[in-house]
Amino acid sequence: MATLTHVRLAAGVALLNLLPTIPLAAQAAQAHADDHVHAPAHAHAAERSLSFLVVGDWGFRGENAQRAIARRMGIVAQETDSRFVISTGDNFYYDGVQSVDDTHWQESFERIYTAKSLQRPWYVTLGNHDYNGNVRAQIDYTKRSERWKLPDRYYTVVQPIDDTTSVRFLFLDTQLLDSATAAIAGVERKRQLVWLDSTLSASTSQWDIVVGHHPMYTGSRAGNSPRLIGDLRPILEKHGVQVYIAGHDHDMQHLRPPGTTDYFVSGAAAKPRESGTTAHTLFAIGNVPGIMAVALTPRQMQVRFVDSTGKALYRTSFERKDLRRGAAVDGRFPPSARPDRVMATWKGDPTTSLAVTWRTAIGARNGVAQIAPATASPRFVADAKTISATSEILEADDGPAQHHSAAFTDLKPSTLYAYRVGDGEIWSEWYQLRTASTAPEPFSFIYLGDAQNDLLSLWSRALRGAFTEAPKARFILHAGDLVNRGTRDREWGEWFAAGGWIQAMMPSIPVPGNHEYEPGTDSVRRLTKHWRAQFTLPENGPPGLEESVYYTDYQGVRIVALNSNERLAEQAKWLDAVLAKNPNRWTVVTFHHPVFSTAARRDNPEVRRLWKPLFDRYNVDLVLQGHDHTYGRGRNMGSGLTVKDREQGTVYAVSVSGPKMYALGDSTEWMDRRAEDTQLYQIVHVATDTLRYEARTVAGELYDAFDLVKRAGKTNELLERLPAGLPERRHPPAPPR
Repeated sequence: MATLTHVRLAAGVALLNLLPTIPLAAQAAQAHADDHVHAPAHAHAAERSLSFLVVGDWGFRGENAQRAIARRMGIVAQETDSRFVISTGDNFYYDGVQSVDDTHWQESFERIYTAKSLQRPWYVTLGNHDYNGNVRAQIDYTKRSERWKLPDRYYTVVQPIDDTTSVRFLFLDTQLLDSATAAIAGVERKRQLVWLDSTLSASTSQWDIVVGHHPMYTGSRAGNSPRLIGDLRPILEKHGVQVYIAGHDHDMQHLRPPGTTDYFVSGAAAKPRESGTTAHTLFAIGNVPGIMAVALTPRQMQVRFVDSTGKALYRTSFERKDLRRGAAVDGRFPPSARPDRVMATWKGDPTTSLAVTWRTAIGARNGVAQIAPATASPRFVADAKTISATSEILEADDGPAQHHSAAFTDLKPSTLYAYRVGDGEIWSEWYQLRTASTAPEPFSFIYLGDAQNDLLSLWSRALRGAFTEAPKARFILHAGDLVNRGTRDREWGEWFAAGGWIQAMMPSIPVPGNHEYEPGTDSVRRLTKHWRAQFTLPENGPPGLEESVYYTDYQGVRIVALNSNERLAEQAKWLDAVLAKNPNRWTVVTFHHPVFSTAARRDNPEVRRLWKPLFDRYNVDLVLQGHDHTYGRGRNMGSGLTVKDREQGTVYAVSVSGPKMYALGDSTEWMDRRAEDTQLYQIVHVATDTLRYEARTVAGELYDAFDLVKRAGKTNELLERLPAGLPERRHPPAPPR
């Protein structure tokens, strides 16, 4: 698993003219009209985004990290050209302010947030600690300050994003939704709810964002608020409000319960405290001072949580409610606090070790993994050993995620183990698999060619069919082009969703294909960052090709994984040494680009020139490849591409497991069995002296089969086991639609 770069996001926007705030007294008359008010066209006609900061629970007279956060706010506000600041309440600890002349104003606000970039409007909500003082004084301070904006206990503001798009903010007084507080204030509790419903009904803004002090959903010690969920959530869901932002919990959170609304907590601008998670948590971090930075475009909301040092703790983005089609349709696979994409591999000896990778949203807790010998009793968990994971951030096209890698060592050979991954509180299920034997005992493995396209809808049946046919197979060999675009996170999301728990219980041996490579800004093609983030593999290959070139020994078989995309000559030298010192009875080599191609107008002469002589010299038994989106299997070609030697040499196979299909080429002399327009999976059974190979269609039909038999002092004997009466599938694929 490689080290990944943590990239900072800076969204620049030019200064926009602010719309006026609308006090409660005037809102009824203007609820409809203010949607149509815009700043002068010249101020924002060319602008496509609106940036602002969100802070909460900050008023500690400069103590408890307040000054450090204030300095960071000034930097972030300047970098992003933030147009305003939103305060989620508890503005003055612990007892609010007593008057507009209270020294708290200077000690906690005016002399703290002094950066030029923060001399802009602060849209304020009231918190429970503010109610310990004089709430009227905070409202009245609006008339004294050019930046303090609290025209009433609850109010609305509309901001333009561009000439055709605006956002409506609705600032609530959630303390007033408590009956006792409302009675003391002399305000009818339900009046605010009626106002919220009617204002949202009249809103013509493309974005509606509601801000209040108290969270509805939270993983912190306070827990969810049944009162707010009962009072506010039905109104937010009724009107499709996309975002609710709160403070109060002195931490930073992002939660997504079922429904239309994302819930954020930004209350760590001073004196942060411990956080927690729930089933709805996408991100949570406690005991870290920080702020929320938002960039709002006509189509998208981008959110960052940033700590006092400038470190980006979490990022996410989502489309506007009327554009967003939902994850299932849109194709995104957002991370959450619960582990996903759990992948078993090997980094070391399969007899005594196991590696596992998984993904979560970026959070406070470090990844951990547990393992124990599996028994029939559920009490096996008492013997679980806990290890720490290596955790890194992958900046993907659909947003960042935390990727974790753990390596279990000192395991016992031939032993069934159960393991799980998580953060110590939120866990995956327990997965079971068996370590390899130290002796060359019989076993089976699965071989899959290119998956690449329609991964969840169509490739899934190949992997699941293979598992159904060989549920006790020990590993899955992937011959490259696992996805179509290696930098596209949603394609990896489909790939992992198609495999599900199978890939957590049956380790994988993958090699990269050309589609796992993408050109960088310098036009140099490089292996996608997803590769080493998602697979923890042996690092015994040539320097610089770690985890894409490697070998693994498994119960009498040496499996050599090559990378046919780059540095072929360098790999040839390494391969020579690996094959020369091979103590195993069987040798299987896998890579992506075939030595002998099956499809039309596709040939890889450099692969053949550099690697085939080594396969011949060291009597490699089986070479498993992909790339050509057809099927072909045959023996070694002794002289170029036209003369086959049926009595000796390596068996070569090219296969495809996904739905993308090519036509067979003209040079088919080397093949004993071929197919086109056919999805297949292969099961390879290895015994002491016999290797049995079966290729099956995704409909479960046996399509190709042979045995390789070891003979003392002679080359392998190949015994054909072709299914009787089943002709070759020669059906060129339909032209692309």
